[in-house]
Amino acid sequence: MTEERASVSSLGVDIHEIQRVSALLGGRLNLSGIVEGTLSGNHRSPRQGASLDFAQHRDYVPGDDLKHLDWRAYAKSDRYVIKQYVAETNLRAFVSLDRSMSMNYRGGGQHSKGAFAAQLGAVLSWTLLQQGEAVGLITFAERVQHLLPANSRRDQFWRIIRELDSQPWSPDTDAREALLSLPSRIPPRGVIFIISDGFDLNDDNDAGYFVDAVTGLKRHGYQVIFLHVLDPYEIEFPFDELSLFEGLEGEEPIKIDPTGVRRAYLDELGRFQETLERSVRATGARYCLCRSDLNLEHTLLKILESAT
Repeated sequence: MTEERASVSSLGVDIHEIQRVSALLGGRLNLSGIVEGTLSGNHRSPRQGASLDFAQHRDYVPGDDLKHLDWRAYAKSDRYVIKQYVAETNLRAFVSLDRSMSMNYRGGGQHSKGAFAAQLGAVLSWTLLQQGEAVGLITFAERVQHLLPANSRRDQFWRIIRELDSQPWSPDTDAREALLSLPSRIPPRGVIFIISDGFDLNDDNDAGYFVDAVTGLKRHGYQVIFLHVLDPYEIEFPFDELSLFEGLEGEEPIKIDPTGVRRAYLDELGRFQETLERSVRATGARYCLCRSDLNLEHTLLKILESAT
């Protein structure tokens, strides 16, 4: 994709549609409770920025401004760390997308879950950047694949789109470890949108890994909004003929009569979704179910409702 010129990315992100949907929001992306004060413009918040009052160190992340490296700390510990200071800054937001192979599934939607998730991430990023916020990108599967530091500069949106297009799908997944590593890799305080199908759970539908990850991010000063992306075929299971079902993350194919397992499947999916939603909300995070066959406008309105 040619930076700042291509109107549609390889994942189907249409910049004109992104701009249209963003305009409909009319500045209503109000993520209350994340920082002190209102979120209608610049936010006064005792977060880490660049003033004279030193606050703490954090690990260096590729893309950080090298002028904030603490060379004395490096000489003592042989580890690159960034000096952070108390400052008045804009809201810092991260869009975190699941790039495991299950997200590449497309059944009844116009796009795969992954492409739909990329479009959600793009419209959230564009909207926040237009409001003057600093936005970053995280992609993960069995680990954090890429971390683009939050920035509010004019070309940040195109950097986000370029990274979304370039990151590969991974056959392996370990979302727990990937998400648990984030507090040590991103500056404190802000909001993080986690966009995933949530299928990286234990066999007994224990969503404890997600609770651990969200709790760690909350302690790091982040409000978490989990956008649960599912394909309509996953939700409705509309199959009625003997079919071969293939796993997307290394599972063996299995031939079954869908009519014989539909009720059990729907009951299991319902328990999975309810357990995940309950676990997310129990941490104080926000939850929103996003069907990949619905348009961006409808989905963004649902996200607005869940974020307030």
